[in-house]
Amino acid sequence: MKAVKNIALAALSIGLVGTSMHIHNDHEKIHKLKAKLKQEEGVNLNLKREKIKQNLLIKQQENKIKSITKTINLQKKDIEKLKEQLTQVKRENQNLILKINNNENATLKDSNDYSSYYIVTAYSPNVESTGKNPGNPQYKITASGAKVQEGVTVACPRSMPFGTKLKIEGLGYRTCQDRGGAIVEGRIDVYMDSTSKAQQFGKQRLKVEILN
Repeated sequence: MKAVKNIALAALSIGLVGTSMHIHNDHEKIHKLKAKLKQEEGVNLNLKREKIKQNLLIKQQENKIKSITKTINLQKKDIEKLKEQLTQVKRENQNLILKINNNENATLKDSNDYSSYYIVTAYSPNVESTGKNPGNPQYKITASGAKVQEGVTVACPRSMPFGTKLKIEGLGYRTCQDRGGAIVEGRIDVYMDSTSKAQQFGKQRLKVEILN
């Protein structure tokens, strides 16, 4: 009977040891699960932080895009204004060119077809006027090759061809036969035989009509 009791106690002891081992193993599993859970919570926390960081970066980029878009829109408006100003300047420039052309055409028409005012002077065959002495073969010979004649010869600007007929206020008809270094546009020089007479004539503003 005592042997049976001992056997029973031994069995019970073995059972308790087994149960204790099972409990220890369960504690081990629980500890590992807790550690794994804590690790996963740490990973999740890092992911959340990374997500917040990414959202912040996205927001910054969106704000930057909005700012750039606003700047582009302002620049587009400035470009449109500049285009309008350029168009206006071109229009004004074109009008100015038309006015200049009209004025030039009117001036040309006046100088070729109608009477206009010229500065009229007089010269004589002396060396002071022509640079030629009586012994010079070209003395009294005009730039056109014709011999000077009072009542006929005038020195004209280069825009008037030789042979151009003129009607000069107070002097009558003359012919363009000569040139002169000082005879530029708007000036003519009338030939006179007398030096004193030419000096007395001086410089006058007279109406001149171009006849051909």
